[in-house]
Amino acid sequence: MKRYLYLAFSVVFVFLSLGNSKTAYSAETSVVGIYPAAFRDDEPTSRAWFQLDLKPGETYRSSVVVWNKGQKKTSFALYSVDATTSTDGAFGVSKKGMIDDLGGWIDLDSSSITLLPSEKREIGFSVGVPENAAPGSHAAGLMVESDEDTSNNSGIHFVSRVGVRVYVVVEGEIIEKIELGKPVFDNIFHSREIVFPIINSGNIEQYFNIEGNVVGFNKVGKLAFSQEKVVLAGKNSSLDLPVDIVLPIFANLNIRYGVDVNNLSHDSTKYVYGFGLIPFVLVLSLFMIFLTRMLNRT
Repeated sequence: MKRYLYLAFSVVFVFLSLGNSKTAYSAETSVVGIYPAAFRDDEPTSRAWFQLDLKPGETYRSSVVVWNKGQKKTSFALYSVDATTSTDGAFGVSKKGMIDDLGGWIDLDSSSITLLPSEKREIGFSVGVPENAAPGSHAAGLMVESDEDTSNNSGIHFVSRVGVRVYVVVEGEIIEKIELGKPVFDNIFHSREIVFPIINSGNIEQYFNIEGNVVGFNKVGKLAFSQEKVVLAGKNSSLDLPVDIVLPIFANLNIRYGVDVNNLSHDSTKYVYGFGLIPFVLVLSLFMIFLTRMLNRT
């Protein structure tokens, strides 16, 4: 049976799908681009996504620009899908056809276009918020994908899929409820990273930043770590802090988060953790017991 591998390329985000073993996504190259038509130079994020505050029953109109970055005439499909959280905790998009939430509220003026090399075209769309929409944040991806079959003799089928994020906050009671889990290490003796689980039980997305001082067996110093990670409403994610430190390790960390990426209003108290000390004490104790018994035998 012919084997298909799908490679997707994005200028604003990459979604890694593990739901199908025959599917893989990459960001090595790109033949198509998409961005909001009404972006502002003084707001860099406006070129990457839409952020909207809407009421139940309200309709919003805007448009995106689709750009054929390839060297030949190409046809593209346009569609919307719900957002999700990828396996590494980053923003991702669902497979085509997954439109149970915001992805289903978006109506594109055209579902397909054909563009000449380097041609750009503006495509309108609307977001219609249902009357019974749940208050809080909803997220989706507005996608463009090449229709063209570029299969080769190796059995690889290339599909270029890119998109822009769409965030909608529906008017109503906003609930912010974040739980920061205990840190997890990939190795109790020599940890390459510290992973902080995040549970967002609220109905609004949150942005996170972490920084602090780390002291380990093989290094001492300040680790400045800025991740601008977003955790969608009702989703779980994590902050992954690369350290590459031989334990035991002690860290004085500050985790900030908030609903505005430019104003992380929640500043947690500094957390002081003692990492990996117990395993070392345990190993040392076992060694001392073994050594004592060996000496008693002599």
